[in-house]
Amino acid sequence: MNESLIKVPTTIRRSRNRHDQRWILELRCPFCGHIHVHGGGPSDHPPLLGARVPHCEADADYELISIEEGVNLDGVAVEDRRTA
Repeated sequence: MNESLIKVPTTIRRSRNRHDQRWILELRCPFCGHIHVHGGGPSDHPPLLGARVPHCEADADYELISIEEGVNLDGVAVEDRRTA
């Protein structure tokens, strides 16, 4: 992993689509301050974190790192988003 990338705490949750369970990765962009959403792969495997390209006009990448699953970017607990 590129050690010069900015490490960004990332909220990990499951998609709402019960037919295609995937990890959804949400973060507050360190460059523009907005929430960015990235895919994290199928939820039957660990989430795919690591280097990503921002969705804004930033000219640098960042590295997604895990914060506790089920906690949002402000530290507030969120419900499991899986659909029954």
